[in-house]
Amino acid sequence: MLTSLNAGFHVLICIGDSAKDNELGIFKERLSMQLKTTLNGVKQDQLSRVWVAYEPVWAIGEGGSVAKPDYTNSIHNFLHNLMEDLYPEVGGKVPILYGGSVNMNNASDLIVQPRIDGLFIGRAAWDASNFNIVIRIALQAIA
Repeated sequence: MLTSLNAGFHVLICIGDSAKDNELGIFKERLSMQLKTTLNGVKQDQLSRVWVAYEPVWAIGEGGSVAKPDYTNSIHNFLHNLMEDLYPEVGGKVPILYGGSVNMNNASDLIVQPRIDGLFIGRAAWDASNFNIVIRIALQAIA
């Protein structure tokens, strides 16, 4: 990641917790560890080229469980606070996207959450017309 940032690229950091992490109540520690490890050595002036995507492993893929919007918002709040602790001057400006099985059925409920900065769409974007629908639903929700 540092090589990409040093070369002037923008980077997307994908982090996520497992169902077991949730069951054991260590999901925040897991996410914190992933974010801190990945950001190790990143300077404040490089953060304008960093985005974070929260993708809970238990919510992605065909067998994934749908994450509730208020839950995702609380996790995003935790991640925003962590970024502000790590980088007090600029950490709060890093966009944090949600990417756990976003589709046309949940995009509008997710995008309106106050701490979710955007959606990281996976499988729903494989088909361009479906992706277009998801985008339009999300845009209508925030209009």
